[in-house]
Amino acid sequence: QIRLQGEDLEGLREEALKIVNILENVEGLRDIDPGFGRESREIKVTVDKDLAIQSGLTVGQVLGTIASFLAGPSSIGNVRIDGYTYALYVYEEGDEKRVSVPSIEDIENLVIGVHPITQQPISVSDIASVVIQPGFSSITRINASRTLTISAEFEIGYNATLVAAEVDEALEAYTLPSGYDMEILGENEEIM
Repeated sequence: QIRLQGEDLEGLREEALKIVNILENVEGLRDIDPGFGRESREIKVTVDKDLAIQSGLTVGQVLGTIASFLAGPSSIGNVRIDGYTYALYVYEEGDEKRVSVPSIEDIENLVIGVHPITQQPISVSDIASVVIQPGFSSITRINASRTLTISAEFEIGYNATLVAAEVDEALEAYTLPSGYDMEILGENEEIM
């Protein structure tokens, strides 16, 4: 096992895949897992800070409005009728009852404010980009740092001590970028 720590999720993914590529060249290893779990999809919103400020908005206001929109209505409780459980929602008159997950276009077209000078509505697409990208099914934190655990198994018939030494040698030449740390764990750690 190799514990990889850093704050940038995309950077963690890239570094994990580089380490996996190095490990794939070590004879005697199998089932190499980069540690991100099953890949999920996530929505990434990148706000142009300058455009937001020109529109009289902060990045926090933009992201807060989008988060509220994505959260949808909250259930106030449940009721059980004839053996079935139903969630209860309270809507004000005129509220739109959303029954599906919003699309990228719904998010881009979301009105988040009014321009202070032109008084024109400002939508998310005016000041931010919205894309769907691969994400992590889970991410752990150790000592407040985002952490992935890259793992591999020893092939049957190989000497674990020799393979562990080859792993160390293969990773010795690899230099992580600033802001990332790597630690070798598992059987290799015990052998050392």
